[in-house]
Amino acid sequence: MNSLQKKLLKHKISAISGWIDLKDIPSAQWEAAQLSSEEKKQQESIEMLYELSRLVQDWDQCLHYGSLLTELTPHDAGTWVRYCNALFWNEQVEEACDLAQEKMNEFPKVWDLVYNLACYHTRHQDYESALQALRKAAQIADDLDYFEHQAKIDPDLEPLWKHLGKKADEFFSSGDLTRE
Repeated sequence: MNSLQKKLLKHKISAISGWIDLKDIPSAQWEAAQLSSEEKKQQESIEMLYELSRLVQDWDQCLHYGSLLTELTPHDAGTWVRYCNALFWNEQVEEACDLAQEKMNEFPKVWDLVYNLACYHTRHQDYESALQALRKAAQIADDLDYFEHQAKIDPDLEPLWKHLGKKADEFFSSGDLTRE
């Protein structure tokens, strides 16, 4: 793509993002449909198409775009977080667990991978592994308040709280995840 084409693509992506921010998904989808086949191959487009697919819960498309991103940016931890989530949403929970575990070794400071692993283990009702992952994620999270907020509102962790017989607020106020 030449510089003019890149600039035009940036505006198109901005328009899609704007519609998403306004919660006008049909308009965002319309804008996305206007992207040329060449534009749809660009990383920025793929990221936006992934996000749009996530918002409309088109898990097959999330998996498709997530896979493309892993090929384009294999050294970006966020790419692997997206792809693992796409596997999870596609009911490929075991694959999501395995891949997240593998990528945790490659990206040891990315708490999102570990946090999501806790969610995946919870889906498998492997609550001990879920707690271990949650504890590890808390240890490496840059912002513990944000981490706790996310964990408290995440529906994927609700079965864990039920298993423990505690509400999320009680779990976090117990000091069980206090950093060392």
